[in-house]
Amino acid sequence: MPVTVDRSSSGGLSWTSLRRRALTAWDYVLMARDHVLVAWDRVLEGGLWSFGAYLIATGFVYTFVLISVNRHTGQHLELEMLPARTMSWLTNWHTYGFAKYAGLLVYSSDGLTVYKSHSGFHLWPLYAIELVIRVFIGRFSYRAAAVFNQSVIWVGAALLGWLGMRLTKHVPRHHAFFLGLGCAVVYQTFPMNLMNYWYLNPISFAINAMLVFWLAESYQRNGSNDRWISIATSGSVVLLALSYSQALTFFFLGCYVVADWMIEGSRMSVRRVLRYVVAPAAAVVLFQTLQIAWVQFNIANVNFTGNLNFADFLWRSGLDGSTQYYADHWNLLFSRKPSFGYPGRNPALVLEWKWLFIGGLAALAVIGARFIHSAATEGRPRLVLLATGLTCYALSAFVFSQGVVIHPDVWDVLLAWLLIAAVFCFLPADLEVMTKRTGLAMFVSLFVTACYVMVQLRAYAAAVPVAVR
Repeated sequence: MPVTVDRSSSGGLSWTSLRRRALTAWDYVLMARDHVLVAWDRVLEGGLWSFGAYLIATGFVYTFVLISVNRHTGQHLELEMLPARTMSWLTNWHTYGFAKYAGLLVYSSDGLTVYKSHSGFHLWPLYAIELVIRVFIGRFSYRAAAVFNQSVIWVGAALLGWLGMRLTKHVPRHHAFFLGLGCAVVYQTFPMNLMNYWYLNPISFAINAMLVFWLAESYQRNGSNDRWISIATSGSVVLLALSYSQALTFFFLGCYVVADWMIEGSRMSVRRVLRYVVAPAAAVVLFQTLQIAWVQFNIANVNFTGNLNFADFLWRSGLDGSTQYYADHWNLLFSRKPSFGYPGRNPALVLEWKWLFIGGLAALAVIGARFIHSAATEGRPRLVLLATGLTCYALSAFVFSQGVVIHPDVWDVLLAWLLIAAVFCFLPADLEVMTKRTGLAMFVSLFVTACYVMVQLRAYAAAVPVAVR
């Protein structure tokens, strides 16, 4: 007997099922949209969600850098002097004992020459990572060291973007976010930061500590009494003092106290400064003294190198009278050569950033003039930051002029990050207010930022070209 199929009924059921599934899928789309909007609102609040967003965004740039201008192979790294020197420090720690030297860098293969100018802290995390890698492959990895070095810049870029966003409260929040992002990417692609692939500049670690300090300060200025803010302040001072020389730490903290007192008046609490700023710095001084004493106790006939005595101060400051490296302080601007054996065809190209320098000075002039003219209270935190950073660099450059002239590749970034923040974040925000929030200043700023990022990438690629396969 033939079976009759009710096609209209079957088709109706099929259509109803498809419609139900489509509506369900649409509900999921709407839910996802709502979650995205909620997440975006949290990002725009300027809290930890913002830092997470910056970390993700700069993570894409980090990846792009590693697969483009810094896709150098591990074999290439092994042939260059700077990665080999870093690897020799790690190898010496592994051979003679990290604890035996209290983390100080061991300069000689016989273990008898130790560097005492800083704690060696900037390489401690890398050493821990390399020990894990050694368990699996039986040796230290040059490529892992290069990736780690570049990741320090990645984290610093995310911190700088977050700080820039938090300090530009006089523009709409989404404008502030994109200004911070532009600032972060310019810092991340600054040629000397890209050169970190070959050698980790300890000042890069110090800058990250400074950024954490300023972020904690921004929370404290907003009236936050969370104990984590005080911990972050103290921790950042400890990291700064461990990362590089004690002189840089004292310059930074001294300039901060004076700038904040002069610009903000009596806002600061002496007890807070002593407890959360001075005490951590003093603790690190004690720690480094104990490091040296521990090495002397463990190593017979040890020789220390670095800042040893008053004669070393005279040499680094140029007060020894030598003209071998420079004649006067004008050479800080006009005698600029890489101090290390950097790789590449023309590594001196990474020191050519005069247009950023000129633009930064112009931006500082506009920012200062606007503050003087309007006396805007919201501009004070930015002014304290810029005044502290600039005077800290200036003191370092003028007091230790011979050291800075010899090592512009080490010290440039200490000035560059401030000028980047001024040109690509603070100035556009001020111009946006001055042009009555028309959006034109924002558009021009983001356009210039994108172009300048490519200028920096090209400069580095020309200095250290990757072999074309």
